[in-house]
Amino acid sequence: LMNMIIMSGIPVQYMETPTEYEAALQDEYRREHGPNASLPNQADCNLSSIAASDLLEELKDSVRSEAESDCLGSGEDVVRNTAYWSINAWSDGFERAGLKKKKKGCWMITIDFINPDGNSTSNQHTHVVALGRSNASHTAAVNHVLGQIVDLRKRTRRFCGITGKWIYTSIGLLSYSTDRVERSALLMTGHLGTFGMRSHWAAGMNELRLPVCNDCFDDIANNFQNNPTPTFANTVCPRACCDRWDMGSATASTTELPKHYPKNRPNPDTGDAPKFRTVFMEEVKPYRQHFDWLVEGVTFAYKNACSTNRSTMWFKQNVRDFLRSMGVNKEVQDNVCRAAAAFKANPNSNLRFI
Repeated sequence: LMNMIIMSGIPVQYMETPTEYEAALQDEYRREHGPNASLPNQADCNLSSIAASDLLEELKDSVRSEAESDCLGSGEDVVRNTAYWSINAWSDGFERAGLKKKKKGCWMITIDFINPDGNSTSNQHTHVVALGRSNASHTAAVNHVLGQIVDLRKRTRRFCGITGKWIYTSIGLLSYSTDRVERSALLMTGHLGTFGMRSHWAAGMNELRLPVCNDCFDDIANNFQNNPTPTFANTVCPRACCDRWDMGSATASTTELPKHYPKNRPNPDTGDAPKFRTVFMEEVKPYRQHFDWLVEGVTFAYKNACSTNRSTMWFKQNVRDFLRSMGVNKEVQDNVCRAAAAFKANPNSNLRFI
């Protein structure tokens, strides 16, 4: 797809590029918009965010390292002679029609190449790269697309339809846009339910009482109205009656343990339990999810489910409730249970889940 875009001469907003390509792009822009038209300053536009600047530096470091390892001469010369682009990805499910849904909705991933003209509805810059049923598992499709996006970072020689010459490119993913439901599905975390009601947190929420008093809520709302990215001066409730929506505070609400949460001593070979999710807890405390913590919890559950000692082994209900308390979705829970059952059926098969 990237080869087709560049070869076809479709203008794509760059982050940094050799002078020769920039001049050719300026000529193409004036040919379409008139001799006095001035091409927008793409570099300034595309590097207006910290994320874009960081991405450009990452791409340069990758190109520099690749050049030095391949003995292509001066790494800095190679970096200067490479054009850098950013792309955006989006995925979501949708219904084909408002009537007769019957759970036959569609799901897709699109890749967006930024248009220098600022036309967000251009049919040349947004492309569907995956399409399927909304109720199916999309893990394989997402992993495949993200794997190809990682490969785009490599310095690659492509024919440019604008300059009529071969150029070297390095392309990186600037953003992956989703809504809350889609993000939960991609990260395989719980959505709603007891422990997934707040994004990026494994915590119970009191549905009858917000974790903020009326005065603090008004203060937070006013700050957002006056400044889209406010820095709150008051981080503690003046009346000491609420947490000001801070799930990590010492007084944040806790939740009762799920019915089958494991309480027996774990197998000594399984290692340490993840933070705030030990087997000797009396209640579930809120904890901010991060990738390493989730992997640690899944590994811990899998190893305990593989135990053959009835005094330490976990059954399916134990695995499910333990992972549910961490905000891990049902698909991963079931995968852990199936992998553990397969391992116990054939311990010598070198099965590996993690």
